[in-house]
Amino acid sequence: MSDIQPKCRCEFCGAWTVNVGWKICDRCREIEEGSPAIGDMLRALSEMREKYLDLVWYARSSPRDRDAARRRAAVKTVYPQEVAELSNPVSGDFHYGFHSGVLAGLRFVAAAMTEGVEAAKAKFADLNT
Repeated sequence: MSDIQPKCRCEFCGAWTVNVGWKICDRCREIEEGSPAIGDMLRALSEMREKYLDLVWYARSSPRDRDAARRRAAVKTVYPQEVAELSNPVSGDFHYGFHSGVLAGLRFVAAAMTEGVEAAKAKFADLNT
């Protein structure tokens, strides 16, 4: 992709796309048009991926980071129980690990569906947030 073209992430698989107005990449659009049921599944995967991405990001972010304060507050508002579990000194590491594993698994499934199994295996376990 050219650095001049605007880029955004596909709402379904998370891949970079230049289809800014569409919000999904060409491959996901083909899948959705070919099978609405699979499109629904991709949409559900996307929603779950966003949730666990937010929770993993929250756990990794610093409470002292002023730039992140607004996003941390939003995550805490949307997922109060999960944030409380992450803040628990006894079980917080377990929950962080669980959220990281779910995020990696969801990214694997989305990549396998849109890019192929071999590409998904090559990326696994990409937790780059």
